[in-house]
Amino acid sequence: MTQGTDGPVIETSGLTKRFGGKSAVDDVTLDVRRGEVYGFVGLNGAGKTTFMRMLVGLARPTAGSLKVLGHSRLTNPVLRRVGTTIERPAFYPGMTGRQNLSLLARYSGMGDADIDAALKTVDLADRAGDRFRTYSLGMKQRLALASALMGEPELLILDEPANGLDPSGMAAMRELIREQAARGCTVMLSSHLLGEIAQVCDRVGVLHHGRLIAVGTTAEIEAQYGARPALLVTCDDTGKAASVARDLDGVQDVSEQDGGILVYAPEDAAGALNSALVAAGITVRGIRPNERSLEDVFLEMTSDTANEGRA
Repeated sequence: MTQGTDGPVIETSGLTKRFGGKSAVDDVTLDVRRGEVYGFVGLNGAGKTTFMRMLVGLARPTAGSLKVLGHSRLTNPVLRRVGTTIERPAFYPGMTGRQNLSLLARYSGMGDADIDAALKTVDLADRAGDRFRTYSLGMKQRLALASALMGEPELLILDEPANGLDPSGMAAMRELIREQAARGCTVMLSSHLLGEIAQVCDRVGVLHHGRLIAVGTTAEIEAQYGARPALLVTCDDTGKAASVARDLDGVQDVSEQDGGILVYAPEDAAGALNSALVAAGITVRGIRPNERSLEDVFLEMTSDTANEGRA
């Protein structure tokens, strides 16, 4: 594997892509370090694919700059060091898996050994002689990944690589990504599933409406956005309980849940909250600190209300 510079493998500054009057990617500045697995996460339509298309020359930025493997000009010698799967796999349906890879290898100066190694890595060697149109969605995803892995690239850019995979396939994909990182490959992958991406990534960048709203380890992001304490109250009259809770000191917000309310207040407010609810004639079945999942944090981060005014 050819080594590049010691700087970031991917580096963007103010990268922007507009379609008409709409910004699909809006002033994104980030870096991906050599040897790390960087997760690019956001809801569908957040701009992840457009960003990745610019990284490999499939879309031209409207503004800003980018460097890939230390180069701002995405020439063929640079791109041959990059393996990509962007958008849905596109292969000739009447050709076999191996024939499709052979066609790609011919244009990239690679041979049969590279094809064999890639097919083995994605566990498709025994189906390489089958026509692409007979492949399941998961097999098509694996063939796309095989095409990206040919020649052991320095950088992998994977757009929703787990799409269409069953749980065992997703586990295998995580293992494969870890193996690529272990050999020194830098990996950038996108997903709309924060919980899935958190299991394999060193750092995560969260994209929302084209803007990068958070970067860090999943623990750092969870700590930053999960710091808002809340109490989950189960009771018999959620509407009345919500009204009572909103009038208490120290309560920042209240939202109704199935069979209860979520009160954004510190844990030590539980006693006063319980007393007020009981005094109002509400039957309280339980009050406990709300334990939020990583997906809950992600949904709060990407809510338009939470991001009003965020740079």
